[in-house]
Amino acid sequence: MKNLLILSLLSFVFFQSSLAQEKGAFKSIRIGLSVSPDYNFRNLKAPENLQNIVAARDNSELAKLGYTVGIRFVFALRKHFALETGILYADRGYRSNLGLVDQLGNSIGNADLKHHINYLEIPLKMNIALLAKKRIHFFLSAGLSGNIFLFENIEYAFDYFSGQSEESTSRSNQNNLNRLNLTALGGLGIDIFLTKRFSVRAEPIFRYALISASDTPIKQYPYSFGANLGLFLKL
Repeated sequence: MKNLLILSLLSFVFFQSSLAQEKGAFKSIRIGLSVSPDYNFRNLKAPENLQNIVAARDNSELAKLGYTVGIRFVFALRKHFALETGILYADRGYRSNLGLVDQLGNSIGNADLKHHINYLEIPLKMNIALLAKKRIHFFLSAGLSGNIFLFENIEYAFDYFSGQSEESTSRSNQNNLNRLNLTALGGLGIDIFLTKRFSVRAEPIFRYALISASDTPIKQYPYSFGANLGLFLKL
């Protein structure tokens, strides 16, 4: 059911894009490049008998910085309403801080793991203008994003009490991450029109997964705070 919901969202995005090209259904179309520095983490939900594992993970896992980058399309429906979609690449995930022990159980150092969980994201959101001057538009945005899991890389940094350190990166072979996910989006932004055709954007945004990212007894719901920064061209 969840896969059908996500695929329906993606199909609707492409349908709207083709409709705009074929029928001139929108007042204007803007295309842009955007990047967002992101603060990423997750919420864990589990049955009562697994709460000790949740507590242990909450004590050892931290937020991770990531990013979202890609192409966006903005279709103006009316003066104060616009439909926005795009194709984005996102680096999500979290960090883990673990203690290292030898075969006798003696503490010998610490390990810092950065989990880079990468997605292809296709958002669909509505932008509602709150204040529209000649060159400056403040807007409220809300919508959904269909996310396709690509791969997970893990960066390892080992610091030993002896003074030695090691670093490495490997591709995770875990198969417990769901291939499709659905995320709710909400933001408040500003478009500044430099000319009739070019504009820049700044949009603080919050994202929260509606479906668990992991197919395990302990459900994992990623969330992130970001700031979409973009340059747009009116076609």
